[in-house]
Amino acid sequence: VVRFRSLEKPKEDEFSLELSKLHNYDDVVERVAHHLGLDDPSKIRLTSHNCYSQQPKPQPIKYRGVEHLSDMLIHYNQTSDILYYEVLDIPLPELQGLKTLKVAFHHATKDEVVIHTIRLPKQSTVGDVLDDLKTKVELSHPGAELRLLEVFYHKIYKIFPLSEKIENINDQYWTLRAEE
Repeated sequence: VVRFRSLEKPKEDEFSLELSKLHNYDDVVERVAHHLGLDDPSKIRLTSHNCYSQQPKPQPIKYRGVEHLSDMLIHYNQTSDILYYEVLDIPLPELQGLKTLKVAFHHATKDEVVIHTIRLPKQSTVGDVLDDLKTKVELSHPGAELRLLEVFYHKIYKIFPLSEKIENINDQYWTLRAEE
C-alpha cells in the first residue's frame, strides 16, 4: 500500500493505492491518474520520499527514470511507503525537453519587479529568452534592447551573451535579472 501526497501539501496523505512492487513506471502513473480522474497519465510527475528529512526529495523522478515501484520507494536501503505527485500542465516527457527559467524583469522607469517564468526548448539561447520576454513586458520604447544578468546577493556576476545556450543556466541559486 503506497500513500500518495500532493507535492504542495507534503505533510498530509491524500489517498492510498494498493500496488505491486513490480509495477513499472507507466503502471504507477496510470493508477494515480485513474484515481485522480485524469485522462493523461503522462501529466503526472512523481517525487520520492526522503526517509531522513521526512520530506520530498529535491529532484522529481524522471519520466520512466526507474524500472519498478520498488525503486521509487527506496532511499538509502530504507523503504518508504510514501510518494508525492503533482499534476503538470503539459506531459512530463515534453516538459523534460524544456528548460524553465525564472527571470526578474526590472522596468527602466518603474520600481516594480515582475518575475516571469519562461519555458523554452533546452537548445534555446539567451537571445530567445529575451525575445520571449519582450512579448510579455512593457518596454520604455519599442526598439529597447534587453540584457540578462546573473545576480547573487545584489552583485552582478555575469552578463549573458545572446548566443549562450540556456540549458546550462542555473536559476536555483542565482537570480536571473533582465533589464533594458
